Amino acid sequence: MENELAWTILNNMGLEKSFSREKFQLKARKAPNQAYALFIESFSASNESSRLALLLKAVEMYHDFREAHLQLGSIYFQKGNCQKAMPHLNLGQTEANDNPESEFMRGTCYLQEDLPTKAIQNLSHVVASFRSFEALNNLGIAYMHKGEYDLAFSALLEARKLANSDSTAALNMAILLHLQRRYFAARNIVEEAVKLHPRDGMLQFLVGFLQQAQGEKEKAASAFSKAKSLGVNVEKLQAESPKTWTRAIFEMQPAKGMP
Repeated sequence: MENELAWTILNNMGLEKSFSREKFQLKARKAPNQAYALFIESFSASNESSRLALLLKAVEMYHDFREAHLQLGSIYFQKGNCQKAMPHLNLGQTEANDNPESEFMRGTCYLQEDLPTKAIQNLSHVVASFRSFEALNNLGIAYMHKGEYDLAFSALLEARKLANSDSTAALNMAILLHLQRRYFAARNIVEEAVKLHPRDGMLQFLVGFLQQAQGEKEKAASAFSKAKSLGVNVEKLQAESPKTWTRAIFEMQPAKGMP
């Protein structure tokens, strides 16, 4: 009945030309009324806990409720909980993988789980649809973690051009250049970035790290001190691989024309 009503409205408004009747019939929902009512109610929930409870109840009633699973996956992803997000994102996946937002979240979770090959697969689908700064940044990190530095450079270069005032791509590009032993280029990028973002602790740390590597101990100590005052654990980072210093982005802004 819903589908028939929607088709009648499209007909009356002259908007049905994009669909055949047969194709539009495929859009009829399969979720039963009770589960669907909970899904709709979740959008007007007063807080996140209530919304989660409504969506979880909806998928409990109808396990194959793709749209509800996508909403659950998105909520958990925004909370930084990929362990809970991924099962829902996978259940919300379509055969055509035609949801760039879902692909971005899945790819970024694979990146967080240190599965760069899977991350590259998902994030490549996103940038094939449109050139998202956030997806290109995370794709560059995935290539970097996999050791494919030329592809990482290409993705991060484009991300940096699209970044506007965001310092993330500059930070990741400087880390990549350091790994490629292009130390002066890395230092130029990070010193330029830290002038625009003096309160970015990771940039201050990286400035100090590169200065220290070039024997400028006093400058490095000053940069490390600033990084510490901004909450960065300098000693811990120095004991880790530079690949772990990269900064992924966990929210993708929708592009014009994005499905």
